[in-house]
Amino acid sequence: MRMIRVTCQGCGGQIECPVSDIGKHVLCGVCFKSNLVPEIQGAAELELLPVAPMVSVGAPEEPPALLRASMSTPAAPPTQPFDPDKALVNIALGMFRFHNWPCQDEPGFRAFRAKVKFHSSMLGVTTVDDFRVSGTRGLLVLESPVIDLPQLDDVPLAQAINEINQRSIAATFVQTCDTVTMHRAISPRPREEGVLTSGLILQTLRQMNHDRRHALTIIRRTVEERRVDHPSVQAAFAQPAAPCAMPALSLQQVDDLARRCGYRAWRIGDELLLSRELTSAERCRVRISACAGFLRGWVAPASVVPASVPAGTAQVERANELNRVPGLVRYVVSRKQMTATAACFPTDQPLSQAEFKAFVEALMNEASGSAHVSSSHLAKAG
Repeated sequence: MRMIRVTCQGCGGQIECPVSDIGKHVLCGVCFKSNLVPEIQGAAELELLPVAPMVSVGAPEEPPALLRASMSTPAAPPTQPFDPDKALVNIALGMFRFHNWPCQDEPGFRAFRAKVKFHSSMLGVTTVDDFRVSGTRGLLVLESPVIDLPQLDDVPLAQAINEINQRSIAATFVQTCDTVTMHRAISPRPREEGVLTSGLILQTLRQMNHDRRHALTIIRRTVEERRVDHPSVQAAFAQPAAPCAMPALSLQQVDDLARRCGYRAWRIGDELLLSRELTSAERCRVRISACAGFLRGWVAPASVVPASVPAGTAQVERANELNRVPGLVRYVVSRKQMTATAACFPTDQPLSQAEFKAFVEALMNEASGSAHVSSSHLAKAG
């Protein structure tokens, strides 16, 4: 190809362009000034030929300044692998900031802290709760302190928290040495459904605040009376579900949804028994009931051997220890038996197949002893 060389009118540099550009305007690659390519009589003609290898004789020549700069520039850092937990946290951070909730990133950008304001029109009070939002095993975890308590040896606080966890919907309550906290793990939706939506976050926070207010009533009464008053626990959670615009499913609708998801279902009374393969109802370990405003499922966990844990207080303390690790299920003790339970409630749209399947699979993994399996759609897409 025949080339011509043009002198830039802006910086004085040389521009090489093909002969076909004669009479056209070309941009300088240094100062980006437009230059008219003159006729060939006013410019030096240049023929591009293969470059012969140079033979070094004597001392090597000094490389040009531009080449020296490029040789001394450090290499670009390697591309970081896709982190689904970090991506999930960043999506949630955008949701929180969209609602003008004050947020503070933690080092590493894998978690952040936020303040959320709640107003109860029924009680006429406004409260501000602190939340820590993080990602773990493909789940978004919301954590919040409930109440600080001194060491109370003669107060059955562990039993009271176990009763609360049997009735709460969104929040799992955990006792430490001097604090009661709550957390909720959210399984992300498929990308085509938005992964996380404002409605999903808002309704989850409303339900956690709803659970927290009921739990505070029970904890304070237990501390005052130094015993667990079971009728008061039932009265506190008489309406366990927070108000929601989306209606809950009936047991028949849950049956239809389970079959669409590929599960085998049996109805016995007001319960639905599920399994992955065709088997008898007696061998189904996952049970689901349709409650007012939410679904609750439970199973005897295979990862906890009942014979290795003494009945009574020791089992309750063991359940509290297991609940410290956030997940889609929580552990409770009922009738002196350890049970893994989970709750699912509508948020901004009717319960989808993906949400229902994540809810059921968490229980089935507990039944088979393969718990803590990531259910992140971001991990699959990454």
